[in-house]
Amino acid sequence: MKNSLAIFSAILGVACFGPAHGQQPESAYPSKPIRLIIPLPPGGSVDPTARMVATRISPRLKQQVIVENIPGGSGVIAAETVGRAAPDGHTLFFATPTVMVIGPLMNKKLPYSPRDFDPVSLVVSNPFVLTIPASLPVNSLGEFIALAKLKPGSLNFGTSGEGAPQHIAIELLKSMTGIDLVHVPYKGGGQIQVDLMAGRVHLYASSVLGVVSNVKSGKLKAIAVTTSKRASAMPDVPTVSESGVPGYDFDTWYAVFATAKTPAPIIGRLNSEIVAALSDPELVKSMASQGSELRSSTPAALAAIVKTENDRLSRLLEKIGLLDK
Repeated sequence: MKNSLAIFSAILGVACFGPAHGQQPESAYPSKPIRLIIPLPPGGSVDPTARMVATRISPRLKQQVIVENIPGGSGVIAAETVGRAAPDGHTLFFATPTVMVIGPLMNKKLPYSPRDFDPVSLVVSNPFVLTIPASLPVNSLGEFIALAKLKPGSLNFGTSGEGAPQHIAIELLKSMTGIDLVHVPYKGGGQIQVDLMAGRVHLYASSVLGVVSNVKSGKLKAIAVTTSKRASAMPDVPTVSESGVPGYDFDTWYAVFATAKTPAPIIGRLNSEIVAALSDPELVKSMASQGSELRSSTPAALAAIVKTENDRLSRLLEKIGLLDK
């Protein structure tokens, strides 16, 4: 486990996260309720997933795990709260790529850094599904790409804002295919779907759960999912890679992190309990029906994900002018 934490430190170019002196021994952990901090308000998909994790690991740890929503500042307030907490495993962070990777790449002046956290475990991987208006005269991603190349700059895509994961997913598609699409940022996903169904928006990267009803009713067409494997909730929809863009793979994940310098035995205990809690077949099936894939991991594997995303997205953000140098 110490080696795993050392890997995480090395890939982010910081000093090794060794166990803090004077911390409680593993046998005494946890000695009080644990806070699981979410950087978003209640609602959406992150909050219920975090509560599912908390409910499952509380009896295993024999302590209450309290989910606490701390929205604001695009995750900054929540990140600061966890980053400044005592490194004793009693304050955990339910983080997303926006907070852990994209935000720090777009703003070097944030009051926190990824090195303020130790990885514990991945929890969920969520694909995006690329949807288009029912009225658009194409029926596959390949046909959409061909239309975009025929009419460069005439098609647009909606997102919930610049630098949002949906924005990054489509910018990656643009980069890998050479198509020219116009970005139209919105304040939220609801209005995007209204305009998508009306044909005012031509492409949208949404959660599976967010569009599945409109796809089934024929109001929207689902042309591809962004992960390397098809989504269980939409098994007939091919992946982007299967649709003629080999190597494309993009998801948005949720993962648990602890405050930096949390002792390795505590990280190990948390990891083993999360891995065990997420192995329930019924839970896996339930989450898959909602378009989410439960994916626990070792701390080292989570560190590798952060490293890979940091490297890949820094290049992409630099290309589209969003990297803060």
